[in-house]
Amino acid sequence: GGTSTPETVLITEIGVRNLLAHFEIIDEKPLSCEDRGLPPTRLLHMPDSDCYLISNDAGIYETLIDLDETVKKGDAVGQVHFPEKLERQPVVYCAGRDGTLIGRTHKALVGIGDFLGMIAT
Repeated sequence: GGTSTPETVLITEIGVRNLLAHFEIIDEKPLSCEDRGLPPTRLLHMPDSDCYLISNDAGIYETLIDLDETVKKGDAVGQVHFPEKLERQPVVYCAGRDGTLIGRTHKALVGIGDFLGMIAT
């Protein structure tokens, strides 16, 4: 599940007010990114399965980069550690394409088939 923060609650409130203003339910002008001092919207694409990082292992996941960081194909994004076999080296998961990390798991314990990250171009 997700979590809420003061920032995400504010984003939600602005979004709802913008929707109500757009449909003229309230007498306000929708706030643009520019009005809020934010950079313009970026359109991102996830054209194929190389965008997804899916775990082939079960263990403890360590993320190596932050959201919104730029990666090149082959860059390490995260790794899975194996606490039941301390001598085993972690398995490193690498970017399948150039792009920006736009999503990642927030779980520490991952299993086979779990989502680890998403890279968009």
